[in-house]
Amino acid sequence: MEQEAVVLSFLGEGESIQVFKASPTPQGSFILKTTTRREHFKTFVRAFKRIDKDYPRYYLHLDFVEECYKEILRVKLVEHRQKSSFNKELYQYAEMRFEEVLGV
Repeated sequence: MEQEAVVLSFLGEGESIQVFKASPTPQGSFILKTTTRREHFKTFVRAFKRIDKDYPRYYLHLDFVEECYKEILRVKLVEHRQKSSFNKELYQYAEMRFEEVLGV
């Protein structure tokens, strides 16, 4: 049985989105888990890109991010805020938690 440690966690209504770092396997060292999926990735960045593509993560409740991955989230958050599609009203509910967890 592979040992897994949570490195990123978002909470949402009825579903959590988590990325785990696991022992290396041919499928990869990172596992994206939700209530309906379990998917392996070679890198944290690839798992994060899948979350970025499939979920409105800026409007979810950021629960936890491992220190060594915080800068990736900070950069992506700045990029997202600069997009014309950014919805400040929706983001305001998650903003304080993002700032608290990311230290921004």
